[in-house]
Amino acid sequence: MVKKIITLLTDFGNKDHYVAAIKGTIFSRLPDVNIVDISHDITPFNTREAAFVLSNSYKFFPKGTIHIIGVNSEASIETPHILVKADDQFFICADNGILPIVFYNKEVSIYEIDFIQESPVFTFSTKDVFAEIAILIAAGENYSQYLRKQEGFKKNYITFQPIINGDILQGHILLIDNYQNIITNITKEIFQNFVKKSPYEILVTSNKIGKISTGYSDAKEADIVVLFGSHGYLEVAMNKSNGAELLGIDYRSNILVQRY
Repeated sequence: MVKKIITLLTDFGNKDHYVAAIKGTIFSRLPDVNIVDISHDITPFNTREAAFVLSNSYKFFPKGTIHIIGVNSEASIETPHILVKADDQFFICADNGILPIVFYNKEVSIYEIDFIQESPVFTFSTKDVFAEIAILIAAGENYSQYLRKQEGFKKNYITFQPIINGDILQGHILLIDNYQNIITNITKEIFQNFVKKSPYEILVTSNKIGKISTGYSDAKEADIVVLFGSHGYLEVAMNKSNGAELLGIDYRSNILVQRY
């Protein structure tokens, strides 16, 4: 029998007890389940970053995988808890804008979760709701009684789309990775359709870069390099250096492409 897979993507970090509590809850009911940590180092409450990491990881998992996304996960009237079925996998999350980004222009089924937890008050919904629903799905038990069909996402943040204003293509930051590389929301297709055969410059703070490289080693150590990563997005780095820190870039920054 193939083991069921449950993945965890959270902003809890690894210092505290939160991740262990979620895993313990799952293992106490399903000792043979396979729990995979996608990441617990998402910047707290950064739904855009979580969407990027999820969209570049879930597609490598087999059909039937159950994904728990514990980022900005508390429920409210505006952001209910939801279960999304897409690409033959399950995604349990708050309706906070993460999944509309991941499944932009894709067909999905969305269900609001109406699950009454044992405690009348809770602040740990990733364990008390998300894990409980994941356990039911993985165990093959009836979970549909806790679901209500929902038409569309309530928070439809499509922030993967850059903005074109005349001869300026404005991208924003999706992820600053562990190497301090800066990944933007500008895809290779968008870039090529915008630039075509025009000369261009990529504006990174006060720096101007006039070419796309094929690898980090195309630049000298500590020099800026711009390339399209394996994820397909325009990436700015400093070879063997902490690019985002040294360039003064954070999630509020923009990367511009100027065509002439």
